[in-house]
Amino acid sequence: MYEVFINNKRLVFAHPDSGKMYSSGWNRINSGEKIITDEIIGQLSDDNPASKLVVFTKDSANSWDSFFKGYKLIEAAGGIVINEDKHILLIYRNGKWDLPKGKMEKGETPETAAFREVQEETGILHLVPGRAVSNTHHTYILKGKPVLKKTYWFEMHAAKSQQFHPQSEEGITIVKWMDSAEIRSAMENSYALIELLLQPYSVDAAS
Repeated sequence: MYEVFINNKRLVFAHPDSGKMYSSGWNRINSGEKIITDEIIGQLSDDNPASKLVVFTKDSANSWDSFFKGYKLIEAAGGIVINEDKHILLIYRNGKWDLPKGKMEKGETPETAAFREVQEETGILHLVPGRAVSNTHHTYILKGKPVLKKTYWFEMHAAKSQQFHPQSEEGITIVKWMDSAEIRSAMENSYALIELLLQPYSVDAAS
């Protein structure tokens, strides 16, 4: 299974045998052996109210490569920072709640880049490494050309008493610890990718 967010909508390439996993709420395309790019893009357009699309294909890897062959790959890294109260650190960037993340520099490992970006964007200096969480993909347009961004995510731990210094030159105006209920509220003004990534950290508020 391969997953990406395009226009803030979730696109999955999956084998036909996994059809039961994508029933309620999913638009579905059976591609056979050939990926029909125009049909997929049409389903993910702003005019289409659907937010989730699964493309069933017997060769997900080949279909992924075919769909994104014209995209430039950019690698980034970010952190899910947790304090001693199990609150999560979110940033308010360019009018949306987000997680600290940014492009990897030449020669950096994903983990090193994630720590650097969290420190630069939030001002927190003392971080304790945690587990690798997952990798995500999303697309955007840069200088008129399509980009596929792959982001490596890591859990980190930090004391809640540390001072914040939002990186204003990156459009960040607020850095805030949030409990599970606050996260769920913030996701009403965030991105589908971030909401999915933070689901495991907001389930307590629903119980």
